[in-house]
Amino acid sequence: MKGGMEKHIYNLSVFQSKIHEVTIFYNQGSPLSTNDVQILPSLKVNKIKPQFLGILIFYMTLLYKLFIRHEKYDVIHIHGDWSSLVFSRLLKKITKACIIVFSYHGMIQDNKFKRHLLKSNLKKTDIIFATGYDSTVAIKNLIQKEIYFQPSGINGIFFIKSNKNIKKVNFHVVTVANLVKVKNLELVISIAQKLPDIDFSIVGKGDEEESLKKSIIKKNIKNVTLMGYKSHEEVKELYDSSDCFLLTSLAEGTPTSALEAMASGLPIITSNAGGIEHIVQTGINGFVAYDYRPETYIDYIKTLVNSPELCKKISSLNREIAKDFKWTKVAESITTKTIDCYNKKTKH
Repeated sequence: MKGGMEKHIYNLSVFQSKIHEVTIFYNQGSPLSTNDVQILPSLKVNKIKPQFLGILIFYMTLLYKLFIRHEKYDVIHIHGDWSSLVFSRLLKKITKACIIVFSYHGMIQDNKFKRHLLKSNLKKTDIIFATGYDSTVAIKNLIQKEIYFQPSGINGIFFIKSNKNIKKVNFHVVTVANLVKVKNLELVISIAQKLPDIDFSIVGKGDEEESLKKSIIKKNIKNVTLMGYKSHEEVKELYDSSDCFLLTSLAEGTPTSALEAMASGLPIITSNAGGIEHIVQTGINGFVAYDYRPETYIDYIKTLVNSPELCKKISSLNREIAKDFKWTKVAESITTKTIDCYNKKTKH
């Protein structure tokens, strides 16, 4: 598993496989069960440019496999953006599925042509989930369908309170994100440059890793550590030794890493990517920035540094808020709504 969408699919499938037969068709990674089918394992379709070409190759191969398997499915659940829906009607026909469920991950681009493509492809679906609040609103404005705002869930490990008495010299800020342009991690480096007495850790892998390393060296920054990929257990340990979570993304669904940090009791400082202001409220359980000026984020970090009582209050509150995003609750909600939609269709 790499990004939030992959974790979402995995955890949802783990839950649903306990009560239904689930088959995952995937390109890279490991199967969840013997039912799962790997498509073109020797080709990393997510690396193909343009992205749509990789998706086209994946779905053409998938359609062929489904055609020769002659297997019937009640529900087809598709994850991704509009391009993932192009072959949905054909998928439904070949598998004789009753409904198409679609989970939209990420932000909807402000592009009239792509919005038109999204609208036309959404018509092929029966029920829609969107991981971002802004995406949910945008989709509701595009089409009259059953649409639900449903962020991803939080792995249970992040709810475990640490008993360790961790001694730190400096205030510690942590960011967990894929190292890609949309995460806007150069801003984290700019913030750190102006706060030399505060330690910053960036966890993740991605195409921007070398660029970020060069930037840190060029600016002679000593208080930023690029930590690479870390397991859930390692991220949890890092959260337990940190003082706040920082997110500077230009676009998001609802960032799972921020929810995990909340479950670990961290205050959140974040851009409003994806409409995260509907979960994080400034001065209550963190701070939301509506611009990308380093000074805005620096002021919020300094507020936390100078207000240990506020940090303690936010920590308790975020642990409570995060309970609404436990994977069991999220998966049960998605499954229940999907079954309701299926039952309505089969009654007609």
